[in-house]
Amino acid sequence: APFLPELLVKAIKHQLPLLAILNILFMPIQPTPQL
Repeated sequence: APFLPELLVKAIKHQLPLLAILNILFMPIQPTPQL
């Protein structure tokens, strides 16, 4: 998909936590374990 490289470039330029974004996009919503 053409928008993926552009999204990555924007994320890098804005120094966003890319792993966190990928987790939000691709990981199912799960209850956070209580520490």
